[in-house]
Amino acid sequence: MDNLTLQGRLDEAMALYDSLCQRAGPLGLLPEQIDPSSGDFLGNHPQAFSHVGLISSGALLQRALRHEPFRTQPASWDDSDSQETERTSRLDPRAG
Repeated sequence: MDNLTLQGRLDEAMALYDSLCQRAGPLGLLPEQIDPSSGDFLGNHPQAFSHVGLISSGALLQRALRHEPFRTQPASWDDSDSQETERTSRLDPRAG
């Protein structure tokens, strides 16, 4: 879904998102895996990582539909080494 969104194929991404949301169980919970041919739930249920992925992909898709800029990498990757050193030294009681 994210790949489709980042390619600008928003109609396909939205269709995939809707399909996945419709596959959730009666309580809105998702399993670890869904058998693509039968729709049966496989693996752990409920699976937090599935929910995190769905929420993250939905947020990315929403930003794209609103034509808002979005990041393709976490903000922490943009930090300079000096900021990282400062954070680390504050967390390490042996530092400084």
